[in-house]
Amino acid sequence: FLAAAACLQQARAFSPLLKTKRSCTFLKATIPESATSTSDLLKQAVLQAYNKEEAEQYAKEMDLPLEGFYGVVQAIRQSGIALGTRSAPMYFSSKDLPHSFADFFSMQDLEKAVEDDFLDAARGSTDNRKGWKITTVSNPRGDSFEEARMTYEDVLSALEKGTVIFNAAGAHIPKLAGPCLAVTDAASTPNALNLYITAAGKRTSAP
Repeated sequence: FLAAAACLQQARAFSPLLKTKRSCTFLKATIPESATSTSDLLKQAVLQAYNKEEAEQYAKEMDLPLEGFYGVVQAIRQSGIALGTRSAPMYFSSKDLPHSFADFFSMQDLEKAVEDDFLDAARGSTDNRKGWKITTVSNPRGDSFEEARMTYEDVLSALEKGTVIFNAAGAHIPKLAGPCLAVTDAASTPNALNLYITAAGKRTSAP
């Protein structure tokens, strides 16, 4: 399982949900009563605000496949949904969005990034008695550049023990710089991108 989280740096107070007889109105979006949970309401508000044409125009201007990143974050902003700890999580599957970015970054892309640069990562592990802990993925094997840097084999080995975390990956991995820029442009706020990788079949990923 590969996940890239683009973290918005602006949090606002949670907005009240106004109910009517036929529908629920969430700020600018009108939402059917069939949506029962807060998460469903938020998701539908975002999908209603999604501007497919504008997202495609942005990707065309940038000459990069960034439609999904720009489109969904712009929709969150346009819908007026508040972000932060007082809001609720939203889940979108690939089939929900007009533009999917599910295959934008793969393990092959990560392997190339690790081989091309001097990257650093941490490994997380979860202990029911001790909570979330962080440890190193690799240690220098010698004094030379090649001996000191982390290898892709180090990453694979760490994945057998827990989630591997690349903080600020958007600033160090060229392919992830594009999504950072797209989210920044769509949200009109500074943004960073952290990369969390969990091997298939693991019961617990990063919290």
